Amino acid sequence: MTVTALIVIGGYSGPRWTLIVAGAFTAGRARAAAATFLEANAEVPGDADDVEAHLVLTDGTRTWEADDLTAVTAAGATDPAWLQLRAAVNKALRGA
Repeated sequence: MTVTALIVIGGYSGPRWTLIVAGAFTAGRARAAAATFLEANAEVPGDADDVEAHLVLTDGTRTWEADDLTAVTAAGATDPAWLQLRAAVNKALRGA
């Protein structure tokens, strides 16, 4: 069985992240995924003018750039909800 889990990582006064883990979900796997995530990422500078320039949007298989997201008009039931919504909005805006 495949399970998708959301893990929220954060401290009392620090930033919070949402990490999506798909597959066999255990506490050990969650800790390992959180550790890997934190090691591979850094905070966005507080004085950043363009916060979105520091963000990476991924569906777990590929990384989506802004141009990709404005062009997508189809997504399947197994795609992430954010991608399905973006495709539906783009399709509606194009009148398709």
